Order: sequence, then structure tokens, then C-alpha cells
Amino acid sequence: MLRFKILQEVSQNMEKTNFRTRPLFFSCSFLGFLLILLSTICVCSAAESDFYCLKSIKDSLQDPFNSLGSWDFRNAIEDSICHFAGIQCWHDYDNKVMNLRLSNLGLIGEFPRGIQNCTSLTGLDLSGNKLYGTIPSNISVIVEHVTTLDLGSNLFSGNIPPDIANCAYLNFLMLDNNNLRGEIPRRIGSLPRLEIFSVANNYLTGSVPSFVNVQITADSFANNSRLCGKPLKECEYSEDFEDSWIWKHIDYASFIQAFVVGLVLFYALVLVFCLFQFPTKAINKIVSLNKSKLRRKEHLSPRSDSPGDEELSSHQKVKILLAFQLFPSALLATYLLL
Repeated sequence: MLRFKILQEVSQNMEKTNFRTRPLFFSCSFLGFLLILLSTICVCSAAESDFYCLKSIKDSLQDPFNSLGSWDFRNAIEDSICHFAGIQCWHDYDNKVMNLRLSNLGLIGEFPRGIQNCTSLTGLDLSGNKLYGTIPSNISVIVEHVTTLDLGSNLFSGNIPPDIANCAYLNFLMLDNNNLRGEIPRRIGSLPRLEIFSVANNYLTGSVPSFVNVQITADSFANNSRLCGKPLKECEYSEDFEDSWIWKHIDYASFIQAFVVGLVLFYALVLVFCLFQFPTKAINKIVSLNKSKLRRKEHLSPRSDSPGDEELSSHQKVKILLAFQLFPSALLATYLLL
């Protein structure tokens, strides 16, 4: 009898405990389900983003040798894009692209901006192709996390974008054998992880930036005849002046135009200042000169003092005053038209 009572009390206590802990159990189960669902959605969205990344690359480039023939997107979401040629993923099951190695494939076109959709990319090698145009000015946004960037042996032209210095994780940067012009952005030398760098065989000018964390040899700047500074030849004054800050931001035609307009305005202001300082003397002198010319022309006596002469001189004074008042306005209008 006593055992039965004890067992009954234990069973009642267990029922009470289960009733109290049941809401906590359901809450934990629901939270676990949500976490699994969110992680699945994130993986799917990342895989879909990388899928469109590779698809946009293939669509934007000409592939005369069918080097990207294995990039078949018909069943790529169900299968794996990690099996495509030149693709290395973090893991085969998550379809997140880690490295794009597309060197020496004969690809033709501009820099494929769809690479921005490969959000987990750490390495990009497009060397040895026929890519042309300029390197994107927002390159650090397109390849934000890359540690390796190789664009060498292509047909890229224009300047090296200063934004490339914002790729803070770079330790390998190759821009050699292109048609790049202008100066090397100085902030490239401040990249904290940069170990290998080359801009050889381009048309670069100006001084070589100083690299704070690595010793870059002269071979990295070879065949850029107008580059100077360590480890190359010392920069001469004329080159420094020609490539100084003002000529980088102002072209020669604009400078000459601004100089001419400024010179004209300066002389106009000097003339107006002189007229306001000595108006009576200047006007009387001009009027007397005009009167003498008129007298000679009309064969009048120099000492004649006819009323017509006085009226003419007054009329001349009014005309001269109006002319000098309108002259600055005419110059201002000319400046605005230029």
C-alpha cells in the first residue's frame, strides 16, 4: 500500500514537471527549425548569386575556342557549378566560388563586371586573354575580398584606377603586358599585404611609388620608359614638373583659355580703376584730341571758339562716359560666353 502511494506521488510530480517544461521544449524546437531554415536560405541565395556570376561572365565574353564549354547552366543549380572549368569552390556542396582561374583561354571582351556577384571570391586570374577597355574605376567593389588579382597579358588601356588601392587584402597584383598609361597610384605602395607586384611592359609615366612593406625590384617596372624613381633612374626636374599635380588635373587647353581670359579681365579692371581715379583729366584729354582732329578736318581755326564746338565737346563727353561704363559689362559678357 505504501509503495503504491509513493509511485502515485512520483508519477504526479513527473506530469507536473512535463507540463511546465513542455512550452520551453516547443520554443527551443521552433527556434532550431528557424535557424536551419535561415541557413538553408542563405546557402541557396549564395549559390544562386554565384550561379548568375558565372553566367554573366560567360554571356559577356566571346569564347572562340569554346574554352567555357563545360559551363552548362541548364542543370547547374541542381548539380554543382564547382565542376566547371577554371572554378574552385570553398566546398563542392555549397557552390560558393573561391577562385576563378581563366588564364590563356583566348577570351575576348571587356572586364566582366558580373564577377561582383561572386561574393566569396578570393582569387581572380584573367591573364593571357584578349580583354580590352579600361579596368573598372570601382574595382575594389567588384573584387572586394580578393588576395590574388592577375590581369596581365591583355589589352587593357587607360589609367590604373586609384580605387585598386582599396583592395586591402591583395598580396598578388599583376598588371603587366597591357596598354596602361598615366601614373601608378601612389596608395598602391601602402597596401599592407602586397608581396608581388608588376606593371612591366606598359606606357606608364611619372615616379614609382614607395612600397612600405616589400622591396619591389626594377623588373616589375621594366619597359616603361617614362617611369622614374627608385628602383629605376632618378626623376629629373622637367619630368617632375610635366607630371606634377597641376598638369594631372588641368589640361593645357583649359589652362591657356583661363590665362587669356584672366589677362583680359585684369587689364579691364586696371583701365576702369584708372578712369575712376582720374576721370576728368582722362576725359578732357580725349575730348581735346577729338576736337583738334575735327578742327583740322573741317579747316577750322585752332583758336575759334564756336558754340558748335562746345556742343560737340559735351556730346563727346557723354559718349565717352557711356563707352567706359559699358566696357566692363562687355568684357564680362565675353567671359561668360567663353
